[in-house]
Amino acid sequence: MVTRTVRLGIPRSASMSNASGRPTDPPTSSRTDELAVMYSGQIVESGPTAAVLDAPLMPYTAALLQSTPSVDKPAGGRLPTIPGEPLPPERRLTGCRFASRCRYAIERCLTAEPPLATTAGGRSHRCHLPLDGPAASEALAANLARGHTAAGLPVAETDVARGA
Repeated sequence: MVTRTVRLGIPRSASMSNASGRPTDPPTSSRTDELAVMYSGQIVESGPTAAVLDAPLMPYTAALLQSTPSVDKPAGGRLPTIPGEPLPPERRLTGCRFASRCRYAIERCLTAEPPLATTAGGRSHRCHLPLDGPAASEALAANLARGHTAAGLPVAETDVARGA
């Protein structure tokens, strides 16, 4: 078995379509065994491709997947976008590099850089609030209740419902 690591971050212009013109799943889903997702120059999630695509642990990975065209989404519909602006490569900050754009962000995300944690099944992630645990749900609920994240990103129930 050949193992390749591919960075997920497919520009919309690079999305693939089937014969009817409808978008298909990311090209990496059937071409790799392992997948690494990068944000602002560092790996934020990696693991077996199917596991990463089916159940992302990192909010950035989930946001990328929600904003990717697929056959399960209506053709011509507006895709969710990731709010905010990407961090310029030359700008380094304390804390998580994705915190200013993450709807789960809490104070800890702004003050402590998350380490690359290894979990069962060959997965790794760089997040204080992995999406498979209750802390992420609790943080999102708290951010919804106050209307914004610890980084000041506005969060509304309608954003969450549509995957923004």
